[in-house]
Parts: sequence; structure tokens; C-alpha cells
Amino acid sequence: LHFKVGLFAAASLLLGALFLAYLLHARGFFENTYRLQLAASSADGVTPGVPLVFSGSEIGSVTTLGLNDYGGIVIQVELLERNARWLKQDSTFTLDKPLVGGAKIRIDSFNPDSPALPDNSTMLLLTSDISKEIPVLVERVKAILANVEHLTRKDGEINTTLANVETVTGRMTGEYGMLEGVLGSPEK
Repeated sequence: LHFKVGLFAAASLLLGALFLAYLLHARGFFENTYRLQLAASSADGVTPGVPLVFSGSEIGSVTTLGLNDYGGIVIQVELLERNARWLKQDSTFTLDKPLVGGAKIRIDSFNPDSPALPDNSTMLLLTSDISKEIPVLVERVKAILANVEHLTRKDGEINTTLANVETVTGRMTGEYGMLEGVLGSPEK
């Protein structure tokens, strides 16, 4: 009985260790990592853990932030080596900071035949901040509302047009119907 219990315990531990090893392998724990440095003018909204996204899929994340010798911002990014094939020498890196939700670094690679980006490369990080576009949008909305107000005021074009339509349809309810509406009076 002791042998069977010991064998069951050993088999359970072995299966647990195999499951843990498989889980770590599936998550890329044993794969080589690829490192990249991004140079930015501002690190506003960037923290360790910010995802690196290619075609809507997360392929890496920010590990650390620091300053170079000239006071510029250097963002260290790590990703699995298998995902590094999407990084090309002509790829663009853009920091997206939406109004709602967290920031992310978007990668756009336009030519899949471009040479691959070497490990430990330094690339420029562009920023796309929607909050800077809000004043322009507000001005456009104000202009649209002013146009709508101009059209719908009491002596505006819409009210004049509706009055003319009401006059024509009122004539169509007369004795001669549509003919009277088109010609303007029963005499004509």
C-alpha cells in the first residue's frame, strides 16, 4: 500500500512538473528575447508594461525607461525572437495615447521584403496624442453648429423652403388637385 501511494505521489509530481514546463514553453519562457531601444522626445504615458502592438496583436512590451547622455529619453522594449521578424528597418513606431484606455506602441511595417531590424537597434518613437486634436475638433463643431443655426432660424432657408412646400401642397388640396398646385390657381 505504501508503494502504491508513493508511486501515485511521484506520478502526480511528475505530471505537475511536465504541465508547468509545457506552460512555460507555451508562454515563451525558454525562447530568446529580442531587445530594442526607442528614442523619444517625451515619455508621457509610457510605463514599464506598455504593450508593443503589431496589426492589433501584442508582440512585446516596455521593460524600462531611462535617459541617455544628452538627456533624451530611451525606452527599452523586449519581445520574443519569433515576433522580431515583423520589425523591419523601415518600420515606424508610434505611441498611441487614446482618450480612454491605456497607451500602446504601434508598429507599422509597410514593406515585408525590407531588411530585418537587428537586435539592440535604436529607433525613433513618434507620438500620436488625440488630446492635441481636440481644440481643432471643437472649432469644427462650432462652425457646423453656426451653419445649422443659420439654416434653421426663423427667416432661414429651410423655413422659407418649408413655407413654399406648404403653399404648393395647400393648392393641391383644391378642386383641381395637382394641376391647381402646379398652375397656382383654379382659374389658370
